[in-house]
Amino acid sequence: MLKYFLGIKVAHSEKGIFISQQKYILDLLKKTRMINCKPYETPIDLKHRLDNDEEGTTTNKGQYFRLAGKLIYLAHIHPNIVFVMSLVNQFMHNLKDSHLQAIYRLSRYLKSTPRKEFYIRSMRI
Repeated sequence: MLKYFLGIKVAHSEKGIFISQQKYILDLLKKTRMINCKPYETPIDLKHRLDNDEEGTTTNKGQYFRLAGKLIYLAHIHPNIVFVMSLVNQFMHNLKDSHLQAIYRLSRYLKSTPRKEFYIRSMRI
């Protein structure tokens, strides 16, 4: 019986199937040394407006793309991060430190929701 596949934990019960990416999130936070960071309640600062940030400091693109790729994968279980990821990824051609900070904030938000699960109800035919 399937229990763990591609970073997704699968738990079976008589009521249905539960899927979770809790371990994937915790591993991501450990790799980025954010396991002890302060969690945020929202995926993006509602008062902050992301833009091209022409005067901002250019950021490490490799670091950004590694973290962004891992966060995009999490959108399977966390559809609430899709908007923020699409917003930040609009600036991939000219990444600035403010865009990387938005990605880090998203990671801090995920720290507050690692146990989020999806329930798939069993259907009998």
